[in-house]
Amino acid sequence: MNVQEKVRAHIVNTFLTADDADSFHDDDDLLEILNSLQILRMIIDFERAFSIKIDNSEFTTENLGSVQKLAALISRHLA
Repeated sequence: MNVQEKVRAHIVNTFLTADDADSFHDDDDLLEILNSLQILRMIIDFERAFSIKIDNSEFTTENLGSVQKLAALISRHLA
């Protein structure tokens, strides 16, 4: 499973209902789907899962706005 698939699976399994998961796409705006506490929890979960540290300055729409953008951010930290 690649980074994007792991990110998507975690979001679907942790934060979405079954109905929401059925219509969820990797380019959907996470900042509209999740509330601020869910986003913070998601970041903490990914920091632990991937052994990375995401700086507060990286909490932007460009980095957290979708599964694709978040996976790219994590991949940059892993490189």
